[in-house]
Formats: sequence, structure tokens, C-alpha cells
Amino acid sequence: MRKFLLKYGWLLAMMLVAMGLSAGFVSQLWVPVPVGMIAAGVLTFSLWLIFQEAVGGGFGGERLTEASTNIVISAVSFLVILGLTNFIALRYVVRLDLTENDRFTLAPETEQLMQSLNQPVKLWIFDDRPPIPADLELLNNYRRLSPDNFNFEYANPYEQDSLALKFQVKDTGEAYLTSNDASHSSFVQSIKNRPLSESRLTNAIAEFLADRTFQVSFLTGHGERPLQPGRGAISRAISTLEEKNFTTAPLTLMAASGADVPPTANPQAGDPVTEPSPTPEAPPTANPQVGDPVTEPSPTPEAPPTANPQAGDPVTEPSPTPTLAIAEDTAVVAIIGPRRPLSETTISALKSYLDRGGSLFVALDYGMETGLDSLLAEWGITLDKRLAIDESGTGSFLGLGPATPVITKYGDHPIVRDFTESFSFYRFSRPVIIEEKTGITATPLLITNEPSWGESEPQTQNLKFDEGKDLPGPLTLGVALVRTGETGRGGDGERVQRTPSPPVTPSPSPPVSPSPSSSPARIVVIGNSDFMSDGRFELQLNGDVFLNSIAWLSKQNEDILSIRPKETTNRRIEMSPIQSRLVKLTALAVFPLLGLLLSAIFWVQKRSS
Repeated sequence: MRKFLLKYGWLLAMMLVAMGLSAGFVSQLWVPVPVGMIAAGVLTFSLWLIFQEAVGGGFGGERLTEASTNIVISAVSFLVILGLTNFIALRYVVRLDLTENDRFTLAPETEQLMQSLNQPVKLWIFDDRPPIPADLELLNNYRRLSPDNFNFEYANPYEQDSLALKFQVKDTGEAYLTSNDASHSSFVQSIKNRPLSESRLTNAIAEFLADRTFQVSFLTGHGERPLQPGRGAISRAISTLEEKNFTTAPLTLMAASGADVPPTANPQAGDPVTEPSPTPEAPPTANPQVGDPVTEPSPTPEAPPTANPQAGDPVTEPSPTPTLAIAEDTAVVAIIGPRRPLSETTISALKSYLDRGGSLFVALDYGMETGLDSLLAEWGITLDKRLAIDESGTGSFLGLGPATPVITKYGDHPIVRDFTESFSFYRFSRPVIIEEKTGITATPLLITNEPSWGESEPQTQNLKFDEGKDLPGPLTLGVALVRTGETGRGGDGERVQRTPSPPVTPSPSPPVSPSPSSSPARIVVIGNSDFMSDGRFELQLNGDVFLNSIAWLSKQNEDILSIRPKETTNRRIEMSPIQSRLVKLTALAVFPLLGLLLSAIFWVQKRSS
């Protein structure tokens, strides 16, 4: 050992010094580890020289002097080359990503956004755990592209409670984006159960810098989920939307049939009833059109498209039948869990809104008649009346029963493209059946595991799949649809007119239909609304399904939203509970018994020979 140290002690010293210099240049933190390693290397080299002098009879000996001089020159040359290499590497950074699917390389959309970032923003991450290395790598990549305008900082919400109170932090792991002067902030995502997402962060930066806000109107008057805190409410979803540069408001559409809510003079959400209607609610004509006056029939509709009152317009005179209209600046109309059917006039207003290129988010619960069947049928969508059952056993690890499908498979769509590390769940869901329609593109979003099916008799105690009665899986619980043009097309290619109802006098075009828009209409349909209620919205990916759906429907930052996640190929084996038990039995019983049996056979043969 002594001879080894005397011979190679100088090499150990150089290694310590090299490691200290490398650690300091890379981390930019020289205290305490890098400086300690350099000091240890210098001390080791000094001790080696002293030992060399003691053993060799003096440092100035003949052969020892020559060897020592060569070693010193080699060491100094090594340190100089190492320093120059690190200097050049830091001055001219070249990154080479050899990982599968370029996991550590930012998407071109992110690079373009960060290089054009013209105002400082800062990301605050409130967590009491050490930073995740993958998150640090991602954030450093962002800062490398825009070092002057992007920065990030971790904060412990328990130690910096005043800062957490300023951002209204509700749980550990929440990340917020803020301006340089902290005058404006927005929620990005929670990293409590999954790593930081590039698409979410990039999308949050784009939304943060955007000047335009998007209006999301929530339909009311049919027993929809409450918008304010309460039982079954979606107040958490509302507040999160408002944190992400959206404005929200209730939408009350008045119905001539009285199926919705009593009509008012101005069909806006929250307006008081100014005076009662002088005529009965029932229309006197056989086929009333949206906007037609009810006091006297007319062979042709009298109200042009611009006659529909918009939000803020003064009411010049009372109207017996309110005109149905959805404001032009409404980016998305959301229908969340209605418990009563929508009227014909409300459906007509929604169709007219879609004909203008609007977007609709529909979340309907099991066992509810909503009156939306005709509208969804034009898009090739049918909400099955059976209950979705998931017998894959995935939910059993979470304490969930078979009537709560746990979704781990997602379609190839910008809404769910980033959902690879976690799951979402939907209690008491109904399957969504997709029929191909010309002119309409339908993409499944939420796909159940195997085995799963649509149960026609969920009240039975022992649930099992019945051929011919139940709907075989895997099931689709959510779908995203896009339609271009003013009309859809049926399965046979025949044009489907988007008229509210048959006109009194035949006309080649809908009489009270807004002018068609070149913007494609969009719909997201999910056979469940419980997933976004308070208490479940925050769990796993439930909230992200809703937020990403609204972002996609509002048609903002579509290129950024469609950033694909950097993921490795999924090589996991998915097994049913029966298959899992069989594998366990084979490993613990079959193979050991087989080994013992073969050993016994060989022993008997050897003994007999």
C-alpha cells in the first residue's frame, strides 16, 4: 500500500483537483465541496512530495529530481488543459442529446417563444421537498434560452408563509408564474404527483404574456352544477380558469317553451325580471323561429341576425318572447351536468353559436335526460345510457370500485397528449359512441382499460359482462370533435342544415342563422361531470382534462398546446388480476417445485448408476 501511494499519490491529487474544478465550473457554486476537493488535492500532492523526498534521500536527488520534475510539469500541463477545456465549454455551449426521443431537448415552439420573450418573468415553485433533478434540468434549459428574462426559484411554503399567502398557495408542489414586479401572477401546475411539464409551462408563459382574455360562459337554468362553493359545485374549476387568463360568467338562455327559466326582457345571466310577459309562454305559431315576435305571425322571420341583443345593449322595449343569442365574444360555452332537459329554443341557440365557429364543452352524467341528443347526433356522437364498468383492477389500488373507471390510456390529441405519467378517474360515467361523419374529425380522449364494458343493469349485485345486452369495451368516455364549414355532413354525404326548426315558409337557408364563420367549430364531450367537482378537480389529472379542453376549445396557443411530451417507449406489462395471480403462483410455486423435481430425478439417476 505504501509503495502504491508513493508511486500514484500524485495521480490521486490531480484527480481531486480536477473534480473540484469541474464541479465548481458546472454548478457555479465553489463553496464548500469544489473548494474542499481542490484543497484536498493540493494537500495530497504536498504530502506526496514530502514522502518522495524522505524516501528518495532528498528532492534534489538525481533520478528523483528528474522524475519529480516530469511529474510536476505533467500535472501543471494537465491542469492548464483542463482549465482551458472548461473555459471553452462554458463560453461556447454545445448540447448533444443522445436520449431516446430527445427527452432533454426543448420543443421548437418553446425555443421560439423563449427567444422572443421581451419581458422578465419568474417561476415560483412552492415545495418542501428537494428539487427534482428532471425539473431542474428543464428549468435550466428555459433559462439558458432567455437568461435575462426568465428565472425560477424554489420556496418552502412553511418557512416562507408570507410569500405563500401572497400567492394564495393551497398545497405543496404548486407552481406560479409572476411578472418582474410581482403585479400579476398565474397558476401553472402542481408538481406534487408528477414532474413539471414543458407544454404546461410554455403554454402558461404564452397565456401570461397574452393581451387578450377569453370568455367562458357556463349554461345555467337546467340544474347544472353550481358555480359557487357548495355540494357538487365546480367553484375550484372556475377559480383555476380565472387564474389562467380566462373570464367566466353564467349564461342563461330564455326558452319560449318555459323549459328553461322564466323569460326576462334582456336574456343575460343575472339580469332582473323587469316586467311579466303579456302573452302566454306557448308560441301561437306552429313553428316559431328564434327571434320571431309572438304577437303576430309572419310568413318570413322578421329578426335579422343582427337583431339579437348582445350583452350590454339597452332594452328599448319589452319583448314577450326573449331573443336567444350567445354573445360574439364568447370563446367557449360549457354545459356541466344538467339535470333537466334543455328546451328546443336553447338547443337552437347552441346550434347557431356553433354555426358561427363557436366551441362547446359538454359534460353529461349517467342517467340524466338532457335534450342534447339531436345536437350531438349531428356530430356523430351518442351518449350511451349504460354505465361504464372497469374490471381491470387499476382502481382497486386506489380504493375505487368498478363503477369508477380509472383512465391511463389517452388518445393522440393536444388535450391529453401530455398525460403519460398519471391517471384520471370518472365515477358513474356513460360511454361515448362515435359515428363517422363526413366533414367532422373525432378523436377519442379517454379510453378505458381492459376488461371494461357498458353495464345495462348496474343495480345487480354481481356485475358481469352479458353478451348482447352490455356494450363491450374498451370504452370511450371522452371525445374531441372539429367541424369546418357552415354545415356538417351525414354518413351518406348528404348536407345537414343547421336550422333551429323547420321554417314557416320554405327557404333555401336558415332564416335566423348567423353568417357562417370560416373558424372551425369544436366540441368536447365527456360522459361525466363529477370528475371536475370540488374535491375531485384537484386529484391527479382530473383538473388538467378540463383545463386543457377549455384551452383547446378557445383556440389559443394551439401550436404550444400540441407540444408532444418527451417520453420513453412504454415497455410496461399490463396484466389483469387473474394474470397477475398466475404469474405470482408460477414464480413462487411452479418453478421451485419443478427445480426440486429435476434435482430429485438427477439424484436418483446418479445413485442408481
